[in-house]
Amino acid sequence: MQKFDLVLPSGRWGCASATSAKGSLRLPVEMAGIPTLTVTNPTSWLVFDNVYTRIATTNVSASGLHKLGCEVTVTAPAASFTLGFASVLYTNAVNEYMEFAI
Repeated sequence: MQKFDLVLPSGRWGCASATSAKGSLRLPVEMAGIPTLTVTNPTSWLVFDNVYTRIATTNVSASGLHKLGCEVTVTAPAASFTLGFASVLYTNAVNEYMEFAI
């Protein structure tokens, strides 16, 4: 298993709809194979919206997993985001993390 501390750059994130934000996540090194992603407590992450309001997530998931990264999708309650504005994803507690494993 490989573990990394990741900083999710805000420039690669954006609101896809009123209830979701998406962003690309690039791993610091190429994995040996296609990883799986485990997100601890996906309903307890937070997102900053375009005016720095903290929005609690209802889910955090990944698609397009490959050796170098994936696309992460965050969903939130109805009408939480303003379409097109950038968002920043961060953990709401010390114990939360995204784990990529092969």
